[in-house]
Amino acid sequence: MPDLSITPRRLMNTKEAAAYLGISVCGFRIFGFQHKLPRLGWGKHKDLYDIKDLDKIIEEHKAKKLEA
Repeated sequence: MPDLSITPRRLMNTKEAAAYLGISVCGFRIFGFQHKLPRLGWGKHKDLYDIKDLDKIIEEHKAKKLEA
């Protein structure tokens, strides 16, 4: 069995996704709602977020900052 502690995960729960973006869980929920962030429901987990979607959000916000 692979060591999952070093295997990068593509899906994150709300708390992990918020930490990845460097914002609070409350802020993440508001942000996700406003931006209609795609989420998955998988098994027991109600909300899982794809790291690729989170990276896309980061890149879009960087582009907006550069245009301003």
